[in-house]
Amino acid sequence: MLAGALDLETPTDVPLATTLYLAAEKYGIKYILEGHSFRTEGISPPGWFYMDAKYIQTVHKQFGTVPIKTFPNLWLSRWLKWIIFDRIKKIRLLYYLNYKKEKAKKFLSEKFGWQWYGGHHMENRTAYFTNNYYLPKKFGIDLRYCEFSALIRSGQITREEALDKIAQPKDFDRDILEEVKKRLDLLDEEFERLMIDSRNLIYFVILCTFQIPTGPIGNLIKQGNSRRVTIEASRNIAKTRSKLFTRLSILKLIMINIYKYKNGTES
Repeated sequence: MLAGALDLETPTDVPLATTLYLAAEKYGIKYILEGHSFRTEGISPPGWFYMDAKYIQTVHKQFGTVPIKTFPNLWLSRWLKWIIFDRIKKIRLLYYLNYKKEKAKKFLSEKFGWQWYGGHHMENRTAYFTNNYYLPKKFGIDLRYCEFSALIRSGQITREEALDKIAQPKDFDRDILEEVKKRLDLLDEEFERLMIDSRNLIYFVILCTFQIPTGPIGNLIKQGNSRRVTIEASRNIAKTRSKLFTRLSILKLIMINIYKYKNGTES
């Protein structure tokens, strides 16, 4: 939050992925099963989120208060070793099934007494706060657009049903908000300032390019003052992220083909 970044869950998402690889390497496991479903969850648009090891390290160096020496960061070199040389594969089983979310929820409830926790991205308190309060309030981002778009494409709901649901405001437990303030040791005034302060909105984008740019954006970063990011600066940020994601997509395709070649499969 101090960095003004969107990706509050990155410090948990990345270590979880790293820990799975570490365990697979330690015990000689070649397959990691994941439960992601493009039919029900969808994907976030380019420019909404970003995460990698360098990003985490640099944001922490600038804004962190405790050491992260034992933090299981996912560096590119380790990731390449695991997928190319150790040949550890991730498999998303739901990609190969005609997965119906409501049918699965009903089955779990009737068979095991499972209870629905209220919505996608609400499985824990951090996710609940991030997606039901922080993202909508600070950035105007509603992840239900991703989820409902996926459900429409897979034929599980209609566009009209999605529009009706998206028009309904998200539920939010104010006790969670107070818990967040307490855990972060923030007074009400400090928290409200962070929610409206946009001085570091560009920070999490520029970090990923490994250099501070020149010009107005670079000056704004170096000064670190409380001036609001202008519309022009915001557009420049969007262009920077677009170029970055294009380069990352190309790198990803190269890595996939290297991986397939190493495993003797067709590209």
